[in-house]
Amino acid sequence: MNKSVVIRADAGGFTGTGHVMRMMALSQACLRRGLKVVIVSVQCPKNLGDRLHASGIEHVHIEVSEPGNEEDSEATISLAREIGADWLVVDGYHFGYDYQKRIKKADLALLCVDDHGYSDLWCCDAILNQNLDAEKCFDYSNDIASCQLLLGSSFCLLREEFLRAKRHTKSRGAIQKLVITLGGSDPENATTATLSLLNESVARPLEIRVLAGGDNSHVDQLRNFKSHHQVEVIQNARNMPEQYAWADGIISAGGSTCWEWLYMGLPGAIVTIAENQLPLVTALTDVRQAAVSLGWFNAFDQMLHGKILSQWLQGPEAVTRRKVAESIIDGRGASRVVRRIV
Repeated sequence: MNKSVVIRADAGGFTGTGHVMRMMALSQACLRRGLKVVIVSVQCPKNLGDRLHASGIEHVHIEVSEPGNEEDSEATISLAREIGADWLVVDGYHFGYDYQKRIKKADLALLCVDDHGYSDLWCCDAILNQNLDAEKCFDYSNDIASCQLLLGSSFCLLREEFLRAKRHTKSRGAIQKLVITLGGSDPENATTATLSLLNESVARPLEIRVLAGGDNSHVDQLRNFKSHHQVEVIQNARNMPEQYAWADGIISAGGSTCWEWLYMGLPGAIVTIAENQLPLVTALTDVRQAAVSLGWFNAFDQMLHGKILSQWLQGPEAVTRRKVAESIIDGRGASRVVRRIV
């Protein structure tokens, strides 16, 4: 009988879509290894659920009053037992210590996915933190002494569409074709702030593709944005490798999307849109100079950040270290995770 993995993750609104998207990558690695996998959500936009099903991944909704509460854990445990799961994976900041204790009391093996040390104490069999330098930055105090720590970018989760794609090898001159992607929902409309910074700081006309997530409520505003640049807005793109292949550079948020464009070989500039992104942004920009930081979306300074942006657009290799950027992600992280837990 094939082993089974249940993954608990949510998406939409201020949660964004990153948790479910990277769990898609882990699910695909499970399927490649012949495992049965089910993703369980309390909240998830329909278009994202449809995408999971189209990828051959079973997706189930559970009805509870609040994600991460006792009712949530009970429903998840019940489903895991129903399909005979060997492991439960939880990805989200509402799966704290009490939630973990309830899972372990049910005698399930538990992997917690973390980004910034969201729990002061842990009770699980494995912790995955794919951020750069996670092995140096976090002390994971755990009730389970034998807990496996899967830390650092060697465990980065990439979806299969990127593993099949051709990586960039072209030389890096001035950036003319620019992709902007700031999360699946972008509830605070950081994209409009970024377009405004480009308008104010860059005189030469650029070709810009804004990739808005399916849960983005600002698409009409983005499509009506007045700019001297050529701006095209694409919502819910299903061909991200092709979008990256079109571009000379990318402005992205400081989340899991960074792994995608690093793997594909695109020069990147990062806009910070959430506190939990700071460790990744710092490691990529300050420590390694693999990308440039444009700071917080709600605190753009036209003199400071506009200058950084202009310099990067004019010659990314003059302000970033290309070889360092290209060495960070090898594409085998999801398979490494699966091998460690089954």
